[in-house]
Amino acid sequence: MISDGLVFVLTTKNTGKVKRLKNNQSVKIMPCGMRGEPKGDWIDGMVRFATESETENAIKLRHKKYGLKAKLVGLFIKKEDPVVIAIQI
Repeated sequence: MISDGLVFVLTTKNTGKVKRLKNNQSVKIMPCGMRGEPKGDWIDGMVRFATESETENAIKLRHKKYGLKAKLVGLFIKKEDPVVIAIQI
């Protein structure tokens, strides 16, 4: 989800991306489709963990965009301590 120049990524605390980001806040991202097919060029960014209000906003945006799919995925993520990452592009 994108809001105010930030790209938000919802994941769980035990994923590799969370562990890597604790050591290196520089990232490269690329727009892609639901199945990972590239839809644009690589973009450099800086990452940090989202604030509580940003997390709430990102989850609302996700539900608005993906509806029922987001709610179903959310059922599994809530069991594993969700983390929202904010990427400044």
